Amino acid sequence: MVLWIFGFGSLIWKPNFEYKSRVIGRIKGYKRRFWYRYVKVRGTEEKPGRVATVIEDPEECVWGVAYEVTDENQDQVKSYLIDCRELKTFKDAYILGSVTFYPQDTTVEPIQAMCFLNNPEFHLYITGGESVGESAKVISTAVGPTGLRNDEYIFKLADFLRDEAKVVDEYIFELEQHIKEEQVAQSA
Repeated sequence: MVLWIFGFGSLIWKPNFEYKSRVIGRIKGYKRRFWYRYVKVRGTEEKPGRVATVIEDPEECVWGVAYEVTDENQDQVKSYLIDCRELKTFKDAYILGSVTFYPQDTTVEPIQAMCFLNNPEFHLYITGGESVGESAKVISTAVGPTGLRNDEYIFKLADFLRDEAKVVDEYIFELEQHIKEEQVAQSA
């Protein structure tokens, strides 16, 4: 059985696992928001950053990539994602689910893919969300203990959407613009 994994955040540019193919496309019925406080890699306990989650919304879609994982690598990849990356970093942050992935190339049939979905009960989830401006203020200055800047996450995602997927994601592009404006204001 073929395993597909949908990436909507850093998995897009940094999967860190072997895969057979990478397909650009979207899932429908969800929106991507930066409503998880992040206290490890791109933020700290004192100054949490933000990372993406996908939240059910029947009117929206989330662009990203689906990775096809070979049979011989499935157990290793699942273990890495669950035990070392997504669920280890954020215990209880995500609910492991299955989504229908629609490739950008419409000649390719939709694919069932594994996805890490929002857990609204997660203690670092921003219940009720926050405005783009509020998120931008946090993201524009958050830096993790390793030196990774939170803004790079959004800039890489925006670059992927604009340059590789060639789609418009109003939320991400607005967030990117607000972050840049915050940084200009902070440097003045």
